[in-house]
Amino acid sequence: MKYAIRILFLILALALALFEVALRPFLPAWLCVRPLLPLLVIIVLTTGRSWAVWTAVFAGLVMDAFSFPSPDLAMLRLVLSVMLIDAISRHWLTNRSLFAMLLLTFLTRVFERGSSAAVATVGWWSGLSVYGWQADPSFIALFFWDAVLIFAGFLTVLSFSRQFLAPLRDERAWYE
Repeated sequence: MKYAIRILFLILALALALFEVALRPFLPAWLCVRPLLPLLVIIVLTTGRSWAVWTAVFAGLVMDAFSFPSPDLAMLRLVLSVMLIDAISRHWLTNRSLFAMLLLTFLTRVFERGSSAAVATVGWWSGLSVYGWQADPSFIALFFWDAVLIFAGFLTVLSFSRQFLAPLRDERAWYE
């Protein structure tokens, strides 16, 4: 059953990567949904780093295949994002709550945008890319959609597993 969920995560990540490169550029500015990064945060916190790295590799390959004329290095950026999520969740945000997931998503989104800008700028300066970096219209709208997706994913994981539930002590034992 565990492998079926992990394979489902891989298929979902491939579909979301196709969505991000094929459909998202045609959406209106207020609907700037980028669901792959919130999915990676949920995968890191539920199944672990190794499956999240594989998911990032496959999704990054799909995204890099569609950005052929200009180097995007999406696979490298997504794998580094997974490593950042894992390091922060292991050392600082260890409680695995909804707010920790939101903060992880925000920090990873800032890293992803900064690394995307750096790669595009280097590509533009070196002549490998025709286009410079193009930012999403609104970081606030992007983070709003990230928060909605994290909230929905958190509730989904919470309803189908006991992953984020805190173990409760049995209080009857001390007075019986």
